[in-house]
Amino acid sequence: MATPIPVDELLANLKALTNDDLTAATLEGNGLFDQMMRATTTHLATQLEKGRITGSDYATVYLGAMQATMQNAVQYLLSRDQSYAQALQLAAQIEATQAQVKLAEQDLVLKQTEQQIQLVNLDIQRQQLEIAKADLLLKQAQLPLAQAQTAQATAQVELIKAQTADVAAKTPLEAALLNSQKAQTDAATGKVSHDVSLVDAQVSQSNAQTQVLNGQVALNAQQTALMKEKVETERGQTLNTRTDGSQIAGIVASQKALQTQQIAAFKSDAKQKGAKILMDTWVTRKTVDDGVAVPSNIDTDSINVVMQNLFADAGLQ
Repeated sequence: MATPIPVDELLANLKALTNDDLTAATLEGNGLFDQMMRATTTHLATQLEKGRITGSDYATVYLGAMQATMQNAVQYLLSRDQSYAQALQLAAQIEATQAQVKLAEQDLVLKQTEQQIQLVNLDIQRQQLEIAKADLLLKQAQLPLAQAQTAQATAQVELIKAQTADVAAKTPLEAALLNSQKAQTDAATGKVSHDVSLVDAQVSQSNAQTQVLNGQVALNAQQTALMKEKVETERGQTLNTRTDGSQIAGIVASQKALQTQQIAAFKSDAKQKGAKILMDTWVTRKTVDDGVAVPSNIDTDSINVVMQNLFADAGLQ
């Protein structure tokens, strides 16, 4: 799971621009213009005492210095306010990205759970198919028994017919008894024939069910293959390899490569924006006070290193 970026820490030291930041409307104020004017006035007074500025030129120089000081103070504060707004925008973008990552992780867990449920249902269908096959085998085993019973009944009928022929000359009472037995045998034979027909119908029904179940097995096998490929696709959202250890390929691999490039570009853009904010701040300070030192990280050697890295990232080397 991705580690959240501490956005609150980024915003902790930021402060919105107010009028008091520019001036308190007093000579002793703590606004940027107040402080810069005190420094400017001190420098002008020193130049006046040394005779480098005459009394007739002092008002003109003072007015020009005040205008330049006001312009630089306003420009500095506006740049700082713009930097503050950019920092807020960057923090909002970071929070949105973190929310999207968390949502994607939750969606992946949900999809994995659904796939597990589907796999369990597939196992249940397989068990039902095995039970149906066992029932079919049982009915097929019962068929020879029914056929044997039919053969036995037929043999009994033939025996009774022979006995009837033998006793044709016997008394009418014996003939009537034999006729009664024959009727019972015929009834039994009819019942056995009905049972055989019923078993045949059950066998036909079981064969039809077997064909349907075999079709379901084939369909389930296809669904299982499709489900496994979906699992590989979902796995490709967070990992670079399939379950068998091979590399992710196709559209998913291209999307992951694109996302990796986008993340790298986003980080690079954030670094460049941060560096620009710091450079703008230094330029403003340098404009106000020429004595501000040049940062060690923007000397010629450092700039050459940065430019070489930029060319390398852009594929120009």
